[in-house]
Amino acid sequence: MPPPPAHVFRSHSYPVHCSAFSTDNHLLHAGDEEGWVTITDLQAKRVVAHWKAHEAGVLGVADWQGGIVSHGRDNIIHFHAPLDLSSTPSQPTLSPKATPSSSKAVATTNGYRNLLSPPHIIRSLPVNSLNFCGFHLIPIPTGYEPDIPVVEGLGTDKLDGSGKGEDEPGKLVQDRFMRRWNAAQGLLAVPNLTDSETIDIYHVPSFGRLHAAVSSRAKAPAQAQREGKPRTGLVMSTHLYFTTTETPSAKATPLTGHPAIANGIDQPSTLEPTESTQSPVLRLVAAFEDGRVEHWECRDWSKRTDPRMRGASESSTELSGWHNLWTQKGHNEAIMAMAVSPTLDYAYTVSADHQVVKYDLQQSASVPGDVQPSPARYPTKQIGNAAVAVSPDGRVVAVGGWDGRKSAEQADTSDEASVIDVVQEDEGNSSSDDDHDSARRGGKEDVMRWMVTGGKDRRVALWQLKDFSRR
Repeated sequence: MPPPPAHVFRSHSYPVHCSAFSTDNHLLHAGDEEGWVTITDLQAKRVVAHWKAHEAGVLGVADWQGGIVSHGRDNIIHFHAPLDLSSTPSQPTLSPKATPSSSKAVATTNGYRNLLSPPHIIRSLPVNSLNFCGFHLIPIPTGYEPDIPVVEGLGTDKLDGSGKGEDEPGKLVQDRFMRRWNAAQGLLAVPNLTDSETIDIYHVPSFGRLHAAVSSRAKAPAQAQREGKPRTGLVMSTHLYFTTTETPSAKATPLTGHPAIANGIDQPSTLEPTESTQSPVLRLVAAFEDGRVEHWECRDWSKRTDPRMRGASESSTELSGWHNLWTQKGHNEAIMAMAVSPTLDYAYTVSADHQVVKYDLQQSASVPGDVQPSPARYPTKQIGNAAVAVSPDGRVVAVGGWDGRKSAEQADTSDEASVIDVVQEDEGNSSSDDDHDSARRGGKEDVMRWMVTGGKDRRVALWQLKDFSRR
């Protein structure tokens, strides 16, 4: 029999689409198909904020410099200020007048009292959400930030909207956050605004497009069709990361220490420049509708690139500074989700088929004519998988199926560790994390390992995982 969840949060009136742990592991963000976002305090095990962030379904949630990022099907990404946690809310209670959103809805936060006010929006970025592809945001390593101007006082007027009579400590907290927010730099990957088969990369916080239309082809879909060339399929998932390599074939060294799972964001890392250390190299892993995965590298990533401005030659993307390391096809159906291990060794994808496909990110077929590496395929017990996540230590891969079943497998052998019957309908998202809670037992600190799931039953479930390293 599958184990029961440790905690269940009935905090949504609609199917849950995405979830993510905060980088400090104290909060859990979740979004549903009608644009509502909830934030749960994992120490108190209760919802502390619930608001309608988008006019359509939420594709991704995460935090950035203590603030919150949300991406909706309404073609926009919001960067929010942090919640005001200065006063801890009391235990939520349901209002007697609360009415569920549908006759089948479970008890939700719609009637909760004493919730925190929704966070203010600092900036919004128009994006293309046709693909159902969520964003991916990473920090730029300390010491290598490009010289891109940022508007002074960005978003301060919105933060001061709480208005008159605000106490001085509150203003100091806001000023401190805005200084940190404007100083921190990152890169944001989303599908291209007009061509859903290519990828744009934006600089944060200037929100200037640094790289446009990154893809294995440079021609627009209409031009490719006129020339009789097949379309390559929509972008379904993206993942950015920084690394250093001595040669193109050398093993990559990650520059981030502990990326969170499912649209999570790592804190900036520090890389001291030395004579033997090259500048950081930007890499991009992208999954597509036709079942393939591409691995790209850009060494001169701080310069703006747009292959469409380089002419119509097939090699224009290569000339733009992006170099394709390999292209592998592990599925015959559209890829529904992709996850990259925090150690940046492997990527995992799931699709409408019954397979989990594993890609080695250390492999390279960078020389034309080289044999492309092949991915490893592992069957699951269900057909149709919608979500995949990797634990921080890279040992466990969690897969969520359309039938509502969740499986956790060892990443090195793909041996099934447990199958959790979470919901009776399709599992919409999953994420896993380590060290977000701990307990003192016998004078020793026992680390708790958690996995969070959500689906069409509108529940957000928290599962405690065993330590697979002791097997």
